[in-house]
Amino acid sequence: MSFIKNILKSIRYMWLYVIRYHKFERVGKHTVMFKPLRIMGGKYISIGDYSYILNGLRIEAIDRFNDQKFTPHIQIGDRVEIGQNCHISCTHSIILEDDVTLAPNVMLNDSTHGYSIPDKSIEHQDLSGAPIKIGEGSLIGYGAVILPGVTIGKYCFIGAGSIIAKDIPDHTIVSNHSNLVMKSTV
Repeated sequence: MSFIKNILKSIRYMWLYVIRYHKFERVGKHTVMFKPLRIMGGKYISIGDYSYILNGLRIEAIDRFNDQKFTPHIQIGDRVEIGQNCHISCTHSIILEDDVTLAPNVMLNDSTHGYSIPDKSIEHQDLSGAPIKIGEGSLIGYGAVILPGVTIGKYCFIGAGSIIAKDIPDHTIVSNHSNLVMKSTV
């Protein structure tokens, strides 16, 4: 019975590769992604083993904008869980280490539009930014926003609705409610 089960799993993975996973640099074994997905620049995106990605993910690795050229890289580790309607946008580098969880509606964006030409709409201004890294075992709460240049340490908890604009050390709890920032004694 387990022999047949293994064959069916192999067939399912081959089918998913042909239909969806070929768009990525790498998709690890037993990774599951639910449609709908919006994928841009999949050749710059690597996803590890046993990751679980729910519907509505918008993931963009942007290699060109205006006259700018970028070399984006998105690396999603093993056993990463990404909730519904998350948005990951990258021109530089976004790394989610192993066992990271993104709750629904989280946004990770490693770039922002500038404001160097006053008579040009913000949306069409050049981009600038810096890499984002989220450490092993961290959980990013519902609707949180992680801004360019942020490193979140290992085993951190970022509360729902938080906007993170600076680095967070290992074993830290950040809550938007009552502006709590607490470092664990571990």
